[in-house]
Amino acid sequence: MTSGGLRHIHRSPIHYWANYLDPGRIIKPPTQSMLLGTYVHCAVLEPDRFAHKYVGLDDKEICNRIEAGGLRNPRTSKEYRNWLEDFKQSNTGKDIISADEYSKVLAMRDSVLSFSKATRLLDDVQTEKTIFFTHTDSGALCKAKIDAINTTSISTPIIIELKTCENASPEAFGKQVFNLRYYNQAAFYVDGFIAAGLSQQIPLHVFIAVENSPPYACAVYYTTNEILELGSRENAIDLNVYVNCLNTGVWYGYSNAITPLQFPPWAFRNS
Repeated sequence: MTSGGLRHIHRSPIHYWANYLDPGRIIKPPTQSMLLGTYVHCAVLEPDRFAHKYVGLDDKEICNRIEAGGLRNPRTSKEYRNWLEDFKQSNTGKDIISADEYSKVLAMRDSVLSFSKATRLLDDVQTEKTIFFTHTDSGALCKAKIDAINTTSISTPIIIELKTCENASPEAFGKQVFNLRYYNQAAFYVDGFIAAGLSQQIPLHVFIAVENSPPYACAVYYTTNEILELGSRENAIDLNVYVNCLNTGVWYGYSNAITPLQFPPWAFRNS
């Protein structure tokens, strides 16, 4: 089980089965938001790999030259196609990112690396560390891939997650952490770190949040024990459901009963 799998099993076991076990499942391509997160992770946490894996398609100069020659749509011209083929040949093995997207990634990277609290946390870290562990309560076999682990700044290990977002303010990012169940992921990593025997101490957990539009503001938040405990309790319930489904082979969906329609509590506050 992974943290991503937990999100599906929490919705319902049939959603987990459809995304992970169905032999006929269709692998969905990553969304643009997912790709941006991947690029920023790599640029911040693995700068050498980023330089070798990605390149920005800076075609402004060639387009300006072709337009100066009288063509209104330079990218449809033979000259541009020849230039693009040469560009691809010169960058064989690299993923090509649009110039605008590449500039955004670098701006977000620079925002994180210019934020002193973030750079201190990221100094001399282990990045993209994969750990395997057995969940204590359910016995589920689990796998976690942690963005970064700092074991040098203080005596207690620090698990670091880098998140891109629209709004990194305390209230807005807190809502994102709750709505996207990042807190469950945080608890999964902390519990896994302990279960794998990587530390005698309970690690701290922090989020580095960076906005995906100018000014690409950055903020750092630590995850409180109360939030981690909530995530752990919910994860234990979901992992026990998962193990039960594995043992029975029954991957059920929502309730079979006819149930009342539910509104969120705030819907009736002003009625």
